Amino acid sequence: MIFDLDDLGTLVLFSKVVENGSFSETARQMGIAKSAVSKRITDLEKKMGVKLLVRTTRKVSLSESGLELLDYSRQISDAAKTASSIFQKTNLKDSGTIRVNSSGLFADHILLPAVIEYQEMNPEVQFDIKSDDTLIDLATEKFDLIVRYTRVIKNQSAVGRKLGEDRLCISASPEYLEKRGVPKKIEDLTHHNCMRYSPRTAKSEWCFQVRKKPFSPELSFSFLSCNDSLLKNAAKEHFGLCIMPTSFVRDSYEDGSLVEVLKGQLWAPERLIYGIMPEGHLAPARVKKFLQFLSKKVPSPY
Repeated sequence: MIFDLDDLGTLVLFSKVVENGSFSETARQMGIAKSAVSKRITDLEKKMGVKLLVRTTRKVSLSESGLELLDYSRQISDAAKTASSIFQKTNLKDSGTIRVNSSGLFADHILLPAVIEYQEMNPEVQFDIKSDDTLIDLATEKFDLIVRYTRVIKNQSAVGRKLGEDRLCISASPEYLEKRGVPKKIEDLTHHNCMRYSPRTAKSEWCFQVRKKPFSPELSFSFLSCNDSLLKNAAKEHFGLCIMPTSFVRDSYEDGSLVEVLKGQLWAPERLIYGIMPEGHLAPARVKKFLQFLSKKVPSPY
Protein backbone atom coordinates (compact mmCIF):
# COMPACT_ATOMS: atom_id res chain seq x y z
CA MET A 1 0.00 0.00 0.00
CA ILE A 2 1.25 3.49 -0.91
CA PHE A 3 0.22 6.56 1.08
CA ASP A 4 -0.55 9.80 -0.80
CA LEU A 5 -0.33 13.34 0.62
CA ASP A 6 -3.92 13.28 1.88
CA ASP A 7 -3.15 10.08 3.78
CA LEU A 8 -0.21 11.75 5.52
CA GLY A 9 -2.55 14.41 6.84
CA THR A 10 -4.94 11.72 8.01
CA LEU A 11 -2.11 9.94 9.84
CA VAL A 12 -1.43 13.15 11.74
CA LEU A 13 -5.15 13.35 12.51
CA PHE A 14 -5.08 9.71 13.65
CA SER A 15 -2.27 10.39 16.13
CA LYS A 16 -4.20 13.40 17.40
CA VAL A 17 -7.32 11.30 18.04
CA VAL A 18 -5.24 8.78 20.00
CA GLU A 19 -3.55 11.56 21.96
CA ASN A 20 -6.91 13.12 22.90
CA GLY A 21 -8.77 9.84 23.25
CA SER A 22 -11.71 11.57 21.63
CA PHE A 23 -13.10 12.40 18.20
CA SER A 24 -14.99 15.39 19.62
CA GLU A 25 -11.96 17.00 21.26
CA THR A 26 -9.84 16.46 18.17
CA ALA A 27 -12.53 18.05 15.99
CA ARG A 28 -12.69 21.04 18.35
CA GLN A 29 -8.91 21.55 18.28
CA MET A 30 -8.73 21.18 14.50
CA GLY A 31 -11.72 23.44 13.89
CA ILE A 32 -13.62 20.85 11.85
CA ALA A 33 -16.77 18.79 12.35
CA LYS A 34 -16.64 15.58 14.40
CA SER A 35 -18.20 13.74 11.47
CA ALA A 36 -15.33 14.88 9.23
CA VAL A 37 -12.76 13.46 11.66
CA SER A 38 -14.64 10.16 11.90
CA LYS A 39 -14.98 9.87 8.11
CA ARG A 40 -11.28 10.45 7.45
CA ILE A 41 -10.29 7.77 9.99
CA THR A 42 -12.87 5.35 8.55
CA ASP A 43 -11.57 6.00 5.01
CA LEU A 44 -8.03 5.30 6.21
CA GLU A 45 -9.13 2.03 7.80
CA LYS A 46 -10.85 0.99 4.57
CA LYS A 47 -7.78 1.82 2.53
CA MET A 48 -5.51 -0.16 4.88
CA GLY A 49 -8.01 -3.00 5.25
CA VAL A 50 -7.66 -3.09 9.06
CA LYS A 51 -9.39 -1.69 12.12
CA LEU A 52 -7.25 0.99 13.73
CA LEU A 53 -9.50 2.24 16.52
CA VAL A 54 -11.99 0.56 18.81
CA ARG A 55 -14.88 2.94 19.42
CA THR A 56 -17.25 2.79 22.37
CA THR A 57 -19.71 5.33 23.71
CA ARG A 58 -17.22 6.27 26.45
CA LYS A 59 -13.78 6.14 24.84
CA VAL A 60 -11.61 5.47 21.82
CA SER A 61 -8.85 2.87 22.13
CA LEU A 62 -6.23 1.39 19.81
CA SER A 63 -6.51 -1.95 18.06
CA GLU A 64 -3.37 -4.04 17.56
CA SER A 65 -2.97 -2.67 14.04
CA GLY A 66 -3.56 0.85 15.30
CA LEU A 67 -0.81 0.42 17.87
CA GLU A 68 1.64 -0.59 15.12
CA LEU A 69 0.68 2.45 13.02
CA LEU A 70 0.76 4.93 15.89
CA ASP A 71 4.55 5.19 16.09
CA TYR A 72 4.85 6.10 12.40
CA SER A 73 1.96 8.53 12.68
CA ARG A 74 3.64 10.28 15.60
CA GLN A 75 6.90 10.58 13.65
CA ILE A 76 5.01 12.26 10.79
CA SER A 77 3.20 14.55 13.23
CA ASP A 78 6.45 15.51 14.98
CA ALA A 79 8.16 16.18 11.64
CA ALA A 80 5.27 18.43 10.59
CA LYS A 81 5.48 20.37 13.87
CA THR A 82 9.25 20.78 13.50
CA ALA A 83 8.93 22.01 9.91
CA SER A 84 6.17 24.43 10.92
CA SER A 85 8.29 25.80 13.77
CA ILE A 86 11.34 26.28 11.53
CA PHE A 87 9.42 28.12 8.83
CA GLN A 88 7.56 30.23 11.37
CA LYS A 89 10.84 31.39 12.90
CA THR A 90 12.27 32.08 9.44
CA ASN A 91 9.19 34.05 8.45
CA LEU A 92 9.36 36.20 11.57
CA LYS A 93 13.04 37.00 11.15
CA ASP A 94 13.84 40.40 9.68
CA SER A 95 16.36 38.94 7.25
CA GLY A 96 16.50 37.45 3.79
CA THR A 97 15.83 38.76 0.30
CA ILE A 98 12.97 41.06 -0.75
CA ARG A 99 12.25 40.81 -4.49
CA VAL A 100 10.80 44.07 -5.80
CA ASN A 101 9.53 45.05 -9.24
CA SER A 102 9.06 48.80 -9.54
CA SER A 103 8.35 51.34 -12.25
CA GLY A 104 11.57 53.05 -13.27
CA LEU A 105 10.37 56.45 -12.12
CA PHE A 106 9.50 55.27 -8.62
CA ALA A 107 12.63 53.11 -8.36
CA ASP A 108 15.00 55.97 -9.18
CA HIS A 109 13.38 58.71 -7.18
CA ILE A 110 11.74 57.10 -4.13
CA LEU A 111 12.54 53.39 -3.86
CA LEU A 112 16.34 53.62 -4.05
CA PRO A 113 16.74 56.19 -1.23
CA ALA A 114 14.28 54.19 0.89
CA VAL A 115 16.15 50.91 0.27
CA ILE A 116 19.50 52.47 1.20
CA GLU A 117 18.10 53.90 4.44
CA TYR A 118 16.24 50.67 5.31
CA GLN A 119 19.25 48.46 4.67
CA GLU A 120 21.43 50.61 6.92
CA MET A 121 18.97 49.86 9.74
CA ASN A 122 18.45 46.21 8.73
CA PRO A 123 21.74 44.91 7.29
CA GLU A 124 20.51 41.29 7.15
CA VAL A 125 17.85 42.20 4.57
CA GLN A 126 18.91 42.03 0.92
CA PHE A 127 17.06 43.53 -2.04
CA ASP A 128 16.66 42.14 -5.55
CA ILE A 129 15.14 44.97 -7.60
CA LYS A 130 13.93 44.91 -11.18
CA SER A 131 13.04 48.29 -12.62
CA ASP A 132 10.64 48.46 -15.58
CA ASP A 133 7.19 49.66 -16.56
CA THR A 134 5.97 46.58 -18.40
CA LEU A 135 2.85 44.69 -17.40
CA ILE A 136 3.80 41.49 -15.63
CA ASP A 137 1.98 38.27 -14.89
CA LEU A 138 1.57 38.17 -11.12
CA ALA A 139 0.73 34.48 -11.22
CA THR A 140 4.10 33.50 -12.69
CA GLU A 141 6.57 36.26 -11.78
CA LYS A 142 8.36 35.63 -8.51
CA PHE A 143 8.21 39.01 -6.79
CA ASP A 144 7.42 39.77 -3.16
CA LEU A 145 6.35 43.32 -3.97
CA ILE A 146 5.38 45.26 -7.10
CA VAL A 147 5.14 49.07 -7.07
CA ARG A 148 3.16 50.94 -9.71
CA TYR A 149 1.63 54.35 -10.40
CA THR A 150 -1.97 53.64 -11.29
CA ARG A 151 -5.54 54.87 -11.04
CA VAL A 152 -6.95 51.44 -10.26
CA ILE A 153 -5.67 47.87 -9.77
CA LYS A 154 -7.17 45.98 -12.70
CA ASN A 155 -5.51 42.62 -12.12
CA GLN A 156 -7.90 40.40 -10.19
CA SER A 157 -5.05 38.16 -9.04
CA ALA A 158 -3.50 41.00 -7.04
CA VAL A 159 -3.99 42.62 -3.67
CA GLY A 160 -2.60 46.07 -3.08
CA ARG A 161 -1.82 48.57 -0.40
CA LYS A 162 -1.95 52.27 -1.14
CA LEU A 163 1.45 53.82 -0.47
CA GLY A 164 0.61 57.38 -1.41
CA GLU A 165 -0.76 59.76 -4.01
CA ASP A 166 0.76 61.84 -6.78
CA ARG A 167 -0.36 64.26 -9.48
CA LEU A 168 0.68 64.62 -13.11
CA CYS A 169 1.85 68.04 -14.22
CA ILE A 170 3.22 69.76 -17.35
CA SER A 171 6.67 71.21 -16.88
CA ALA A 172 9.16 73.33 -18.80
CA SER A 173 12.24 75.40 -18.04
CA PRO A 174 11.90 79.19 -17.57
CA GLU A 175 14.45 79.67 -20.37
CA TYR A 176 12.35 77.63 -22.80
CA LEU A 177 9.18 79.52 -21.87
CA GLU A 178 10.91 82.87 -22.22
CA LYS A 179 11.94 81.89 -25.74
CA ARG A 180 8.74 80.17 -26.89
CA GLY A 181 6.12 81.78 -24.68
CA VAL A 182 3.99 80.41 -21.83
CA PRO A 183 1.04 78.30 -23.07
CA LYS A 184 -2.19 79.67 -21.63
CA LYS A 185 -4.62 77.28 -23.28
CA ILE A 186 -4.53 73.82 -24.82
CA GLU A 187 -4.45 75.19 -28.39
CA ASP A 188 -1.15 76.93 -27.66
CA LEU A 189 0.59 73.56 -27.42
CA THR A 190 0.61 73.22 -31.22
CA HIS A 191 3.34 75.86 -31.24
CA HIS A 192 5.52 74.08 -28.69
CA ASN A 193 7.96 71.19 -28.53
CA CYS A 194 6.06 68.48 -26.64
CA MET A 195 7.91 65.48 -25.23
CA ARG A 196 6.00 62.29 -24.55
CA TYR A 197 6.61 59.30 -22.35
CA SER A 198 6.43 56.29 -24.67
CA PRO A 199 5.95 52.99 -22.80
CA ARG A 200 6.54 49.71 -24.60
CA THR A 201 3.18 48.21 -23.63
CA ALA A 202 0.59 50.95 -24.06
CA LYS A 203 -0.20 54.10 -26.00
CA SER A 204 0.39 57.28 -24.01
CA GLU A 205 -1.24 60.54 -25.14
CA TRP A 206 -1.64 63.93 -23.51
CA CYS A 207 -5.24 64.10 -22.30
CA PHE A 208 -6.95 67.26 -21.07
CA GLN A 209 -10.26 68.12 -19.47
CA VAL A 210 -12.59 70.07 -21.72
CA ARG A 211 -16.15 70.66 -20.54
CA LYS A 212 -15.71 67.87 -18.00
CA LYS A 213 -14.76 65.37 -20.71
CA PRO A 214 -11.39 63.95 -21.79
CA PHE A 215 -9.81 65.50 -24.87
CA SER A 216 -6.56 64.50 -26.60
CA PRO A 217 -5.40 67.21 -29.02
CA GLU A 218 -3.46 66.53 -32.20
CA LEU A 219 0.11 67.22 -31.09
CA SER A 220 3.41 66.70 -32.84
CA PHE A 221 5.79 65.18 -30.33
CA SER A 222 9.38 66.17 -30.98
CA PHE A 223 10.87 63.76 -28.44
CA LEU A 224 9.70 60.35 -27.22
CA SER A 225 11.30 58.13 -24.59
CA CYS A 226 10.41 55.36 -22.15
CA ASN A 227 13.00 56.84 -19.77
CA ASP A 228 11.52 59.47 -17.44
CA SER A 229 14.94 60.80 -16.45
CA LEU A 230 15.75 61.58 -20.08
CA LEU A 231 12.49 63.50 -20.46
CA LYS A 232 13.10 65.47 -17.29
CA ASN A 233 16.69 66.31 -18.23
CA ALA A 234 15.62 67.32 -21.74
CA ALA A 235 13.10 69.73 -20.22
CA LYS A 236 15.77 71.16 -17.92
CA GLU A 237 17.96 71.64 -20.98
CA HIS A 238 15.21 73.87 -22.44
CA PHE A 239 14.12 71.37 -25.11
CA GLY A 240 10.37 71.50 -24.50
CA LEU A 241 7.37 70.51 -22.36
CA CYS A 242 6.94 67.17 -20.58
CA ILE A 243 4.38 65.51 -18.30
CA MET A 244 5.68 64.06 -15.04
CA PRO A 245 4.41 63.17 -11.57
CA THR A 246 5.05 66.07 -9.21
CA SER A 247 7.17 63.88 -6.92
CA PHE A 248 9.69 63.53 -9.73
CA VAL A 249 9.97 67.24 -10.53
CA ARG A 250 9.54 68.63 -7.01
CA ASP A 251 13.27 69.29 -6.65
CA SER A 252 13.35 71.10 -10.00
CA TYR A 253 10.38 73.25 -9.02
CA GLU A 254 12.08 74.14 -5.77
CA ASP A 255 15.39 75.11 -7.40
CA GLY A 256 13.64 76.94 -10.23
CA SER A 257 14.99 74.85 -13.10
CA LEU A 258 11.43 73.80 -14.06
CA VAL A 259 8.02 75.43 -13.64
CA GLU A 260 4.48 74.14 -14.11
CA VAL A 261 2.20 75.30 -16.92
CA LEU A 262 -1.47 74.68 -17.71
CA LYS A 263 -2.07 73.66 -14.12
CA GLY A 264 -5.45 72.04 -13.50
CA GLN A 265 -6.17 71.36 -17.17
CA LEU A 266 -5.04 67.72 -17.44
CA TRP A 267 -7.72 65.03 -17.44
CA ALA A 268 -7.64 62.87 -14.29
CA PRO A 269 -4.12 63.85 -13.25
CA GLU A 270 -4.30 62.00 -9.94
CA ARG A 271 -2.17 58.90 -9.65
CA LEU A 272 -2.17 56.43 -6.78
CA ILE A 273 1.01 54.63 -5.79
CA TYR A 274 0.34 51.02 -4.86
CA GLY A 275 2.44 48.28 -3.36
CA ILE A 276 1.02 45.14 -4.96
CA MET A 277 1.37 41.49 -4.00
CA PRO A 278 -0.05 38.40 -5.73
CA GLU A 279 -3.36 37.27 -4.24
CA GLY A 280 -2.89 34.57 -1.63
CA HIS A 281 0.77 35.53 -1.23
CA LEU A 282 1.74 35.07 2.41
CA ALA A 283 4.20 37.91 2.77
CA PRO A 284 7.13 37.31 5.12
CA ALA A 285 7.52 39.71 8.02
CA ARG A 286 10.46 41.43 6.30
CA VAL A 287 8.25 42.35 3.32
CA LYS A 288 5.42 43.69 5.49
CA LYS A 289 7.87 45.71 7.58
CA PHE A 290 9.55 47.22 4.51
CA LEU A 291 6.17 48.03 2.93
CA GLN A 292 5.20 49.90 6.09
CA PHE A 293 8.51 51.78 6.01
CA LEU A 294 8.18 52.59 2.30
CA SER A 295 4.68 54.06 2.75
CA LYS A 296 6.21 56.74 5.02
CA LYS A 297 8.76 57.73 2.35
CA VAL A 298 6.26 58.59 -0.39
CA PRO A 299 5.97 62.42 -0.51
CA SER A 300 2.65 64.17 -0.78
CA PRO A 301 1.76 65.78 -4.15
CA TYR A 302 3.52 69.10 -4.76
